[in-house]
Formats: sequence, structure tokens, C-alpha cells
Amino acid sequence: MPAHNCEAYVLEAVSSLLSQTFSDFELLVIDDGSTDATRTLLESVHDPRLRLVSNERNVGLIETLNRGLVLALGRYIARMDADDISLPARLEKQVQYLEAHPDILVLGSMVNLINERGEIFGTIDDYPTDPNEIRDYLLRECCLIHPSVMFRKETVMSAGGYSTGAEHAEDYDLWLHLSDHYRIANLPEKLVSYRMHQNQVSIRNLVTQYHVAQSCRMAALERRTALGEDMSVALKVVRTSLYRRLSAAECTLGREYLNWACTYRGIKNPDMALRLALKALQNSPFSAKAWKTLLICTLEAIVPQPWRTAIKWYARRFSKLLWPGKRFS
Repeated sequence: MPAHNCEAYVLEAVSSLLSQTFSDFELLVIDDGSTDATRTLLESVHDPRLRLVSNERNVGLIETLNRGLVLALGRYIARMDADDISLPARLEKQVQYLEAHPDILVLGSMVNLINERGEIFGTIDDYPTDPNEIRDYLLRECCLIHPSVMFRKETVMSAGGYSTGAEHAEDYDLWLHLSDHYRIANLPEKLVSYRMHQNQVSIRNLVTQYHVAQSCRMAALERRTALGEDMSVALKVVRTSLYRRLSAAECTLGREYLNWACTYRGIKNPDMALRLALKALQNSPFSAKAWKTLLICTLEAIVPQPWRTAIKWYARRFSKLLWPGKRFS
């Protein structure tokens, strides 16, 4: 668990791990030069399984992750972020699966999406679980949620760990490299609560992350082509045409902005959602979904919440009068 200036959430994250049904593990937390109370809070935890290490200065996520790979003692490594929550049976279920499936190198799970207050506002539960489907899906999108994964340390170390050349998409790059020769799976259960908030690193570096991810996808296509695989169909998706970019198709920046606009709607941040919806439309003006999302975000940013609630109530009642036998959510 890398930790940097996360005093608001770190104790909840640590507590969720120390209360796991599977207890034979070390919790390696690396404080990456925090300037708030993060380290003080971690030092207040008295549990022999907690192993606290500090970087001399803030070195960033990738170097901290690779240091963690070296320092970790177990044959399995479970990733965790300092603002997320692991459900009680997470480690037990992942260890049992990896023990029973020695051919699987990396194992993720589905997640609940929670806001700053820890309230569930959505889920990610539709990612593929089958290793063959994941291998193909990874060429279009990262379908492993980094704080949910457990993997075999030795193989990941032999693959070189996280690449410093893939900043902001270091996990995606690693899964793509590993999927060339190894099998990756997802459990269908939601084992982690993944926190979304205004200070999300991904949203601050969205453009850079997108371009790095595109480079990772293209490199993966080249590697698989060299292995003798036919990548012509995947290449059409990844090497986006002008029309695909303008219509917010897969692997486009417009699609990324659109997805994040919907996420910020979910965490009830209408101003940020509106800004992201505008960015989506600027990048993809032919996208009907972008126009629809912009309209909804505009209304949510302008119309006060009590008014929106009242409008929805009256709309449902009016709809029932017009269509008595139909159910409305």
C-alpha cells in the first residue's frame, strides 16, 4: 500500500485489511514522503502484521510500487490504495483461487464505487472474468482494477515490475506485457470498495494517461503481431480514425472524458461533471451520448437538488397517469 498525504482515509484502509478473514500476511505500507498526518496515524496502529516503511522523499507511485515488490516477503502480493477499502473475505478468496489455479498469474475482482463519505454510488461488475476474454479486452481497455489485484511476486519481478516509462498507466502496461505469455483472471465478486473523489490522480492526469495508454496498446499490438497473431481487427479499434475520435468511440479521449463525467455525476459533483462533459463534447462533437450527458450535467449544475427531486416526483406521477401498467424507477 503506497501512502501519500492520505490522512483522511488511511486508517479505514488499513483497518479493512487487518480485519480480513485470512490473517497470515504482512501489510507493507510505504509512506511516500507525506507532509500531513499520514505517518503519525500509521504509527498509532499496533498490529504486528503492519510493516511501515518510509521513503526519504516523495519519489512517486511507480518507484514506490517497485520498492514494495522488492520488500514484500510473501509469494503473493495484493495491491491496495490508501483510500480504498477491502471487503473482509477479499484476501481469503483470492488466495484460495490462486492456490487452486496455478496457471493464473494475476487475479482481480469487481468493485463497489464509493464517494468521499464511503457511500456506495455504483459498481464495476461487468469486466470479463475469463482469461482469454481478458487478454483480448486488454487491447482496448484496462479491465483490471489495480487496488483489487493479487499476483504472484516471482513472475512479476522477473517481468521487470512496473515500467517507469508508463507513468499514470503503469498497471495497464504491466498487465498488457504479462498477458502476452501468462493468464489473467477476474473474480466475479465485488471484493473492494474503490473510492472516487475530487483529488483523484487519474482525473488530474487524464490526457497524459490516455496518450500513455494508447502507446501501451500499440506496443502490445506490435508484440502480438511479432508472435504471429492476427491483430488487424484490434488495430482498427486502437488506431482510431477521425470519425471514431469525433464520435467518442473506444480508445478515444472523448470516451475517457465521457466516462469520467458519468462518474462525477455519481459522486454528486455536478460542477466537475459539467466540465468533463464539455471536454467530452469538444473532443467528440459527433457523439449523441456526449450531447445527452452535457445536457443532463448542465441541468444538474444549474437546477438545485430539491427542485430536481420534485421534478422527478411529478414526472413519475404524470407518467403513471399516461401509462398505468408500466413501472418507473
